[in-house]
Amino acid sequence: LSAPSYPPFADVELCPGEREVLLVPFAASEGVWSNGTTENSLVADAPGIYWYAAQDAFGCSYTDTVVVTLAAVSDEEPFIPNVF
Repeated sequence: LSAPSYPPFADVELCPGEREVLLVPFAASEGVWSNGTTENSLVADAPGIYWYAAQDAFGCSYTDTVVVTLAAVSDEEPFIPNVF
């Protein structure tokens, strides 16, 4: 019997004011996020590196990291061509 495989977290790019809910892809036991919370989800609302470590129901260790970045915002006014 081989160890289960879980999809990794995808890195996230947030626009200003946005939030992303990071969900653990399985029912974990004894899991912990980088901020110390033990929930199966975490709300990322700021740039940074978030990690999660847990054991699954089979006793297999799981760790993953997600990088949250802030999207670049332009200060320039958008150019809208006049086609009429």
